[in-house]
Amino acid sequence: MGLPVNLQQDEVVVAVRKRHPVYVILKGILALVIAGLAIWLFSWLSGASPWTTSIWGWLMGATVVIVALYLGLLFYRYQNDLWIVTNQRLIDSLRTTPVNQSISSTDLINVQDIRIERRGILATIFNFGDVVCQTASTEGEFSFRGVGDPKGLMEKLDRLRDEARRSGGSAPAQPQPAAG
Repeated sequence: MGLPVNLQQDEVVVAVRKRHPVYVILKGILALVIAGLAIWLFSWLSGASPWTTSIWGWLMGATVVIVALYLGLLFYRYQNDLWIVTNQRLIDSLRTTPVNQSISSTDLINVQDIRIERRGILATIFNFGDVVCQTASTEGEFSFRGVGDPKGLMEKLDRLRDEARRSGGSAPAQPQPAAG
């Protein structure tokens, strides 16, 4: 897999994370439920007033197109939203469209505090949540949203941060298998 950034000297990728698939699937299901309710409402309204049937038909078609585009965008973002953990830094790469990309990076030694947030029964059952790193930068937070095994990622980040601080800015390379 090609990384969206060039690695620095002696930098080794420790983990590459994406959002948990269940997190994305739940967003898709919610969009389908809302679209289904809207289509049902439009269908009911078209039966209530026969002279506006074509308007409601157009709205139903527009709803289907909008939801299809949203689901496509959701899948595209799932494929192109990466968090990369190296032995020296955290990298957040988000490609929202084929022509728009945002990349953020922070050195591990700048991470001051790490916390996890898991909300809801499904996040608990499927073991996904947010890992939020408080940094020394003006941005303040570096967040991994909707990732699997947030506790394991927090422990890995904490260990890597401590190693980076002990070695003066670059932790010893200890590659581990990437988890998705």
